[in-house]
Amino acid sequence: MAEHTPGPWEIVDFRGWPQGQLSIQAGPMYVANVFAKHPNCNANARLIAAAPDLLAAAERLAAVNNDPMTFEASDFDAAWNAMHEAIAKAKGG
Repeated sequence: MAEHTPGPWEIVDFRGWPQGQLSIQAGPMYVANVFAKHPNCNANARLIAAAPDLLAAAERLAAVNNDPMTFEASDFDAAWNAMHEAIAKAKGG
């Protein structure tokens, strides 16, 4: 299976372009474009840009949950906090 482009992914505003768009980039590499004329463009761009963080947080939480006897409570707390941070990034908080 192919790997996704490593994060962090950031939103770059290209609303000055004739079609108006937001671009999601990983450094100089383009990951996705969201057309700014869509009413949910900002929310869509935030969700796409947060995808690597959401995946990493979900994998971390799953690892703790899959074998809870080998992890400390602080591991679970850190995984849970990472998930909440990723969700907040996706929602613009």
